[in-house]
Amino acid sequence: MSTEIIELEIKQGRNRLTLRKVVPGEFLKAIHGAGVSFFYEVLLNGEMRAFTNDPAAAQAIWRGCHRWMRTGQSITAELLP
Repeated sequence: MSTEIIELEIKQGRNRLTLRKVVPGEFLKAIHGAGVSFFYEVLLNGEMRAFTNDPAAAQAIWRGCHRWMRTGQSITAELLP
């Protein structure tokens, strides 16, 4: 049996960063095509930063948001959709 993380959340002070793996329903599959088995959703303080099926894009946005939480540096525009 393999273990899979469905949701990961980091809290620091009042900030909350969430990475969630979303299994699409029938409607989302019909819109996006049959080749997509799941999406990544990145939330920062309840505000959606990304909803993508590209793991590299989700990881880049996650890292940018996490860097902001740790250092206070601004989140670069190229990382946000």
